[in-house]
Amino acid sequence: HVLLFVVFPMLCAAATLFYMLDNPMAGNSGTSVSWWVLFLGVRQVLMFGLTRVGEVFWVEILALRSRLFNLAVGPYISLGVIQSQGWPYIVTFWAVLDFVFLYGNHRFPRHWLHWQDKLDLFNESNPVVGIVDNDTYMRLLVSCIFVGTAASLKRLFLAIFLGRRSVEHFGAQLEK
Repeated sequence: HVLLFVVFPMLCAAATLFYMLDNPMAGNSGTSVSWWVLFLGVRQVLMFGLTRVGEVFWVEILALRSRLFNLAVGPYISLGVIQSQGWPYIVTFWAVLDFVFLYGNHRFPRHWLHWQDKLDLFNESNPVVGIVDNDTYMRLLVSCIFVGTAASLKRLFLAIFLGRRSVEHFGAQLEK
């Protein structure tokens, strides 16, 4: 549904801006509005979708349903992955995927299809200046990773603490 209702309309909007409206610039930034539409409405949405798929795979399938995962990584790491489910996982790994695919001072983060010359919307002909290699963007990504990891660790330590207290308090009743 995301492809149909978000990505495809954003691709159409970016193409309209680029090909029919002479690719207007976003203020004095040197970056076109069509590039921003692609960045926020297509590429970030795809990274979010990959993050959700990763959460289902790592948390729902491996950590919660696979005994082999618990044996391979140990109970604490397995519990940590389980406790990271939800917004901590999404915030952390969305930022990690952004670091991998959307951050840097080379051609790929600026234009995913930089190698082709058929569609100028997706290559160097669509101007972008100082966005994907910006220090503020890097700080935002690092902050997201820190906050998501901190929330996951808090959940892990709280689960261990409450689990031990439950065993101490109810342990005698459980042994009967």
